[in-house]
Amino acid sequence: MLKRPSPVLGAADLGGAKAGEGHYSRIWKERLRKEFRYTPNQLLRRLREGGIELRNLRYCARQWCRPPSTVIHAPQLKRHFEILIKVLNLEEDITGTESTPLRRPWWEYAWSEIGHARVEAIQTGIQEQEIVYDQLFVILNDLLPEIRKRVLTESIFEIAIPPGRDLQGVVRFYKVLSIEEGFLAPDSFLKVISDLAAIEQWRI
Repeated sequence: MLKRPSPVLGAADLGGAKAGEGHYSRIWKERLRKEFRYTPNQLLRRLREGGIELRNLRYCARQWCRPPSTVIHAPQLKRHFEILIKVLNLEEDITGTESTPLRRPWWEYAWSEIGHARVEAIQTGIQEQEIVYDQLFVILNDLLPEIRKRVLTESIFEIAIPPGRDLQGVVRFYKVLSIEEGFLAPDSFLKVISDLAAIEQWRI
């Protein structure tokens, strides 16, 4: 049994939007990177004590430190982000430094900034993926004889997309060894191959 093929495409760049570090994300990411670099164990301990109970918190914190790609990397849950900002002591340090008085807690503005970036990424990503997968479906139909032949003898294999197609690259196939329920991953991580430690954080 095969899982859905994972495309590894070399020329499918459709000009998707890139998220930049906004006003708020520059501030909290700079503090997070500094603490994660110099006192990572203390930071993780405070995050756990604050209420973030992710199984692989170290991995998650490292992800949150990353610069933006199509989104601003941050906790998936609003309450986790609130805990992160409180643990970083940003609310107290920033009070009085904003050019205009804030009507809401500072972390809520930062969370809104993250949300806007995610909405833009979803809107752009859905449109791009629909185009890519429509084209890929046609190509795979043409390659069915080769796919059926390879699946009989190989657990993992790749098939190159023939020249002259709108997509370039290879499609990688993996044999499904087992299926386990009880996970709730964010939409952005669906169809993404992850290590077991990362997957555990989404167990429910």
